[in-house]
Amino acid sequence: MKLVLILLALFFSITGHHAFAFTEQEKVEKLSLIKKIKSEGGTVYVIVPKSVTDLHFITAARGCKDAARKVGVHCIYYGSSVSNMRLQIIDILKLIATGVDGIAIAAIKEGWVANKIGVQLKNWGKPIVTFDSPLSPKIAQNYIGTNNYLLGKALGTEIRKLKPTGGHFCIQSERPDSANHNERIKGIMDGITKNGEDKDRWDSFVRCPIKHFGDFERATKQMVRMISKFKVNIFISTGGGPQFLPELYRESMTPFKDHIKTGKLIFANIDTTPVQLEYLKEELSTINVGQRPYEMGRQSLIALKKMTDGEPVQTFINTGLTYCTKKSADTCTKQ
Repeated sequence: MKLVLILLALFFSITGHHAFAFTEQEKVEKLSLIKKIKSEGGTVYVIVPKSVTDLHFITAARGCKDAARKVGVHCIYYGSSVSNMRLQIIDILKLIATGVDGIAIAAIKEGWVANKIGVQLKNWGKPIVTFDSPLSPKIAQNYIGTNNYLLGKALGTEIRKLKPTGGHFCIQSERPDSANHNERIKGIMDGITKNGEDKDRWDSFVRCPIKHFGDFERATKQMVRMISKFKVNIFISTGGGPQFLPELYRESMTPFKDHIKTGKLIFANIDTTPVQLEYLKEELSTINVGQRPYEMGRQSLIALKKMTDGEPVQTFINTGLTYCTKKSADTCTKQ
């Protein structure tokens, strides 16, 4: 195991930045592209994630872009490479200055956007929707995503089916002020304990839930530490976390493959992006319960376009859940 940790440290030092990161020059070019499209009379909507490197949000962006092409408008994916609420505020203000026609936002911290630039956004007067993570209803006209408590409970229930006698577990989450992840934690606990009826069977490691603050390399280190040093036999992520760095995840989990295959170790994760389904088939993960990020992006574009055209939209659009295991990985996300 010491060798694994050394290899992880070496990987971190070599890779440095995420493969999907936008450079500052690329961000400038995206803003210039928006201005160009607007100067030519085009309609531009923007999808702003918590982090552009997150595969969950990359998938949402694809849904937005596909929907935009069908109705003859543009969807631009824009944001920062790290999950930082201050940077997100700066990004939103820069987008407003370009004259975009509407924005879909996945808020990093509950209340932060509303507190810092709520008045500006309200006065801006153009459509704003929120996806994945709720934003203040005073700013966003609707929320597109899942009921996060029920999402967590669904995952917890699946874990209980796999380990009916209970186990020693750790929950890994994003950050302490992420409202959607906190709701998932509540749901997970109710799911695994059957609403508290058999909580004595479940033992959470004392330092958990642990938080990775959107740093997937840190998340991977935490995961390896929990299963190797502290011997948790059920590792639960409220998001993709370590699974969003494919090469590193595979390298980290391969030493535990036999234990995952036999059920000695359970790895349960939120989200069912294509690479996460590959892990299931490779027996590097056990169960994934996912949102539908592609549908979030698609519905965000549709809602923004409707609002621009003066059409009504629902205040909550539930994009549903997917349940995936090794056996169902090829079909579980088909709608």
